[in-house]
This record gives sequence, C-alpha cells and structure tokens, in this order.
Amino acid sequence: MTTKKQIRGLFQAIVERHPDLTIIKAEYGDKIVLCPINHLIRGFYILRSAYADYPDHFWSIGYTFYPRGSAQGGICGTNFVTPNIKEIYWSHPRHQEAVIEVVEAEILPILRSVDAIEKLLSLHHPMEERWNAWLNSPLHKLRLHAALGDFRTAAEAIMEMKAKGPHYLPAWSEESFKESIEQLWPLIEAEDRAGIAALLRQWEEEFIIRNGLEAIYERTPFPLELQP
Repeated sequence: MTTKKQIRGLFQAIVERHPDLTIIKAEYGDKIVLCPINHLIRGFYILRSAYADYPDHFWSIGYTFYPRGSAQGGICGTNFVTPNIKEIYWSHPRHQEAVIEVVEAEILPILRSVDAIEKLLSLHHPMEERWNAWLNSPLHKLRLHAALGDFRTAAEAIMEMKAKGPHYLPAWSEESFKESIEQLWPLIEAEDRAGIAALLRQWEEEFIIRNGLEAIYERTPFPLELQP
C-alpha cells in the first residue's frame, strides 16, 4: 500500500526543484500546489490504488470561490502515468526520477498556463471530456461566469438550476442551491457588481480558511471588478 512516507519523499524532491510549489494537507493526504493561491487552486496529488505498489497520480485545477469545495481535487484534471508504465511502480528504481520528469515536462506546464478563470474555461486537453460536464454544470457555470461579469450566462445557469430544483444531486447540494438562489442570484439580477464581488470574496475566504491555506493565499480582484 502507498504510504505517507513514500508520498512525502517524492513530493519533497519535487518542491525542492521549484520555488513556486509547496505541499499542503488536503482531504486525502498531501498535495503539491502552485503558489500563491488566489481564485484558482492548481496542483497534483497521489492516491492509493487497489495495488500496494501502484499509486494513482492526479493533477487538478479548481476554483476557490466554492464555499463547500475541497482543496483535494478540482473541476478539471485527470490521472497521469509515466511514459514507461513500469516506472510508475514504487518498486521501480527509476520511479521518483520518472515521475519528476513527467511532472516537469507535462503537468507543470499545464498548471502554470491556467492562471486565470478565463483560461480555466478555455483549457483544451486530450482528456477534457472527463471534466467538460463539470464545467457545464449550472452550479459551476453560475459562479465562474458571475466572477467574469458575464451575467447573461450566469442567468442562463440559474434558470437551469431552478428548472431542475434543489434535489438534483450529486451536481449540487440543497445548501449550494439555496446559496445560489437566495444569495447570488438577486445580486446578478440587479447587476450589482460590488455585491457579487463581496459575496464571491466571502466564499473564497471561507474556502481558504476551511482548507488551511491562509499562508499561501493572495487576495486579488475578480475580473468583474476590473471591468469599466
């Protein structure tokens, strides 16, 4: 079984090579993330698999103005392996070196390139079908497009949520539905940019505090705050 010591040793070797990376404690163990964290949280992590010698490696990108979200995963991302599949096993003598190579050649360029909400929505990747449904979920579409100041798309999302109702699980919880309908929607309907930004900021700070990310959080304006 994959151990915390194995993960920590590999992750420590990676962060020592890249000053913009750090290790955080997430829901299911350690995760490497890009710093600082602002509206997006980008990183990669390892989960145990059914086989003791074979770990599951994942990269992910999520957003932080997600009041009930976790730092573990995100709404974009997928698992990855080494080009030589044998090297993904912990017992292989080149395991650490091979994982670092694929992280540096393939994963970090993706994560570093997605440094804005707009780029999250326009990310193209061979595995994008795995997460397009999440990006098109009315709940995520509502928040992301509200943050961009795209009130037309946000209104379309809220209408879809209303049509489906509060029990459309697992796409959203009753609490998320209520937050969207009662808190965010009236502000969007009024095109209250200051109010929307304040609510998204509140949700973002709740996410940061709940996930213990205060030390690497950078408060930045939402795109809708920068528009004329």
